[in-house]
Order: sequence, then C-alpha cells, then structure tokens
Amino acid sequence: MESAEHRVRKAVGDKLKEQLKDQPESADPEKLEQLVKEAGDKALEKDAAYQQAKAESDRHVRNWYCHYQGSARVYCMVGYSLAEAMKPLLTAKP
Repeated sequence: MESAEHRVRKAVGDKLKEQLKDQPESADPEKLEQLVKEAGDKALEKDAAYQQAKAESDRHVRNWYCHYQGSARVYCMVGYSLAEAMKPLLTAKP
C-alpha cells in the first residue's frame, strides 16, 4: 500500500511543482508543500490501484492505536524494552 501511495504522491507532486514553477506559490515552500499534499490526497481518492491496495490492507491490518499501526518494528522495540527493564529485576536478590 505504501508503494502505491508513494507512486501517486510523487507523480502528482512532480507534476504540480512543474506547473507552479514560475508562480508565486513556488516561492513559499510551506504553501507549495500544502498544495502538493492536498493534490496528492485528491489523487489517492481517484487512484484505483491505491484504493485496491488500501482495501486489501484494511482487511488484514487493523489500524487501532493500541496495535501500534500493525508495525512489527514497533512490537519488537516494545518487547526489547520490556526485556531490558526486566534484567535488573531478575538479578535482584529478595
């Protein structure tokens, strides 16, 4: 899904930046970035490949915040941190 989103956002961003190259909006990086983001959001809604990838992802990954966005990297970091925190408890004498 991320690759489809990246593909759409990059294509729209490049096209919009080219169109606005000599316009006053291109002088303000924040305004230009906002315009690119808005155009990218609209393009994602219309892109069939992205919508299909999103639907497939939504079926498999629940994006609840308590699930850390389904990220294995985050789960691993949490597990590692908990294990490191347990080390002093395991070596402490009662």
